[in-house]
Amino acid sequence: MPRGVTDQFLHILDLERRHAIRALVAGGVLALLGLFLAELADEPLYGWASRFFTVALVAGAVLGVLLARRRTAAWSESLRARWSAWMRFSVSSTSVAEVDRKARGKAPLPAAAWGLVAGAALVANVALFAALWWEVAAAAAFGLALSAANGAGLGLWLGSRIFTFRWTSSVDRAVRELIRDGEVGLWGEA
Repeated sequence: MPRGVTDQFLHILDLERRHAIRALVAGGVLALLGLFLAELADEPLYGWASRFFTVALVAGAVLGVLLARRRTAAWSESLRARWSAWMRFSVSSTSVAEVDRKARGKAPLPAAAWGLVAGAALVANVALFAALWWEVAAAAAFGLALSAANGAGLGLWLGSRIFTFRWTSSVDRAVRELIRDGEVGLWGEA
């Protein structure tokens, strides 16, 4: 296996797959936590909030797969059109999305935006737990809405990571075949 730019790109693909596996494990834990909060907000043993959570989780996963499919199709097109730029920018990048944005000449996305979304979700869930603890009258309605939002957000994230895992695996195999066949060299030349 050559060491160089191509190796760094393969490393980025491997990192993406590892992140997807971690997302599945964390998603399973978060799904159990989401179901627990939905059960707290509703009648025992799988009431409406739990159903809303489950349906939203599945719908979010489907939407996540569709959005990731669209995004990875754009990555594939960009990779084919800008192979040299992808190889050059893979040296200074940590994710496929970052390589793509650099190869297209776009500014990086602010990482703080996802932190704000996660923080808002945490605050909303803590507020639901507090409302349930103090038996606030609107806690059940808030629980239904938040259960659906939790399920949709979690499903969207998991669906996206699952499809990205699939894409990175297929690109990894293709690049390794190109290396094996001698079509891509040490520095990523096609």
